[in-house]
Amino acid sequence: MTILVSALSLVMLSVAAFMGGNEATEPAVSVAARPDNVVIFPDPDLEAAVRDRIGIHTGEIHQSDLETLTSLIASGSDLRGLEHCTSLEKLVVYGSATDISPIAGLKSLTHVTIMGNPVTDISPLAGLTQLTELQLVGNRINDISAIASLTNLKKLN
Repeated sequence: MTILVSALSLVMLSVAAFMGGNEATEPAVSVAARPDNVVIFPDPDLEAAVRDRIGIHTGEIHQSDLETLTSLIASGSDLRGLEHCTSLEKLVVYGSATDISPIAGLKSLTHVTIMGNPVTDISPLAGLTQLTELQLVGNRINDISAIASLTNLKKLN
C-alpha cells in the first residue's frame, strides 16, 4: 500500500510538472449542459477541479467558460460534464471513476492518464485519434484491443 501511494504521488508530481504546475487535486462533478448553456458537474470533486482551473469559484459555469480549459488533473467517481470540455488536450483522472465514456468525444486530447481507478472498459478511448500518450496505471483493464487503432500513440503505459 505504501508503495502504491508513493507511486501515485510520484506520478502526480510528474504530471503536474508536465502540465505546468496548474493541477487541480479535487474531483469534480459530471457536467450536463442545460438549454441556458449552464454546465452542471454532478461530482463535487470534479467540479472543484474544473472551477480551480478556470478561475470561477462560485456561481454558474457556462459552456463558454470551458473553452479555454486545455489541461486538467482531477479525481472523482463521476466524469459526466467533462464531455463539455472540448478544448482539453491533457487529462489526468485518478480515484474512483469506473465509467470513462464522458471523455469519448474529446477529440483534442493528446495526453490521457487514467490512474488508480477501477476502470475495466477502455473502449471509449478508441475514437481519440490524436492521443500520443496514454497511461492506464492501476486500473482493472484486461483487454486493450479497443485502442489498437490509435496509431499516433508514442507512449503507452
